[in-house]
Amino acid sequence: MKQYQFTGLGINERGDSAYLPSEAMFIETDDVGVPIEDQIDGYQTLNVTGRELMPYSVSSQAVSGYDGELFLGADHPKRELTIKYQLIARSDQEYREKFARLNYLLSQKQMHFYFFDDPQFEYVGTLSGATNPNPGTNVVNSEFTITLLDPFKRLKNKTIYRGGQSIRINEPAYYPTVPDKIELTIKSANNHLEITNFEQTISLTGSFSVGDKVTIDFTGDAQILLNSVNRLDLLNLNSDFENFAVKQGSVITCSNSSNLTLQLRRKEL
Repeated sequence: MKQYQFTGLGINERGDSAYLPSEAMFIETDDVGVPIEDQIDGYQTLNVTGRELMPYSVSSQAVSGYDGELFLGADHPKRELTIKYQLIARSDQEYREKFARLNYLLSQKQMHFYFFDDPQFEYVGTLSGATNPNPGTNVVNSEFTITLLDPFKRLKNKTIYRGGQSIRINEPAYYPTVPDKIELTIKSANNHLEITNFEQTISLTGSFSVGDKVTIDFTGDAQILLNSVNRLDLLNLNSDFENFAVKQGSVITCSNSSNLTLQLRRKEL
């Protein structure tokens, strides 16, 4: 495994045996992550801040005759990560070329990325700030900021739960998380289908035959598929489709199903 090694002010020629900083940032393209260090010679991550404790943003109201303030609510705000780096170039032209490359690598408006010391979890964010390097030198230490509108990180690889009519979430999914997908096979002909976690329920009304395949896909443009055909019209208006979430200990059931499957990528702060 690669280990941290600060290479000082010399040119950092990377190869298969070169060291990689422990906080190196991997940018994902087509589900494959590559560190910036392997795409720009002379670039090296120095440190990353903003991945630690995540405080609440507290809403309160002052009330006459009340000590302090009245608690109204608390939510996690957006998160900002600051990546400090070093970039070394041999000439002014090379300096410009390397920053052009760095601009391109960070240009995705919804960038999926992870860090070398935490490879199981990915973040989604947008380049939102950058410090101008000191002028007059081709050896710079600087930083840039990535804003995460969703402060949580999520597992890159999904856990698949399988059961007949029910499944139980047994991993340490401490925070309610929207699953990626729920799939099931209809056990008996009916015109109504309910999937519940005993807090929220997804309710469908339509014509369901034995052996029909129902897929509820929460990723991207959410879909409800009946035998691979998009049937969002099956969804009842009183369903908890948009806020259906599971966590450790949740039991998901569907009484008219066999081969119930749930795909989950839990989230953490």
